[in-house]
Amino acid sequence: MTILKKLDYFVKKGYSKQAIKLITVKVPSVFNYSREGLDEKIGILKEADMEKEIITRPSYLIQGVNLSYARLKFMRDKNFTLNHQAFNYLVLDSKAFKNKFGVSNDEIKKRYPYKR
Repeated sequence: MTILKKLDYFVKKGYSKQAIKLITVKVPSVFNYSREGLDEKIGILKEADMEKEIITRPSYLIQGVNLSYARLKFMRDKNFTLNHQAFNYLVLDSKAFKNKFGVSNDEIKKRYPYKR
C-alpha cells in the first residue's frame, strides 16, 4: 500500500490529520503493515471500546494481533475495567507483563488463541 493510500486509510477510519501525523511520527513502520493487519489490530481495540487509545500510544500498532487479543481476553476474564490503565497493561513489554500478572506471553496466547 502506498503512503498516500495508507494516509487515506486512516482518514477513512476517522482519524484526524493531527492523529495521523502522530501515528506516522511514532510508528513509521505502520506504512509496512497490510490493511488486513491494521484492521485486525484496530478491530480488537474497537471491540473493547478502546480504539481511541491508539492516539495516546500508537506504538500499540507494533504489537502482534495474537498477543493483543490474548491479553484483552485475559484482562476481561480477570474482570478488569477496560480503560486507559488496562490499555497500559495491554502494551507492557513481556517481562513487565509477566511480573505484573504471573503469566508469560506464550502461556497467555495458548490460553486465548486468536482465530482469524
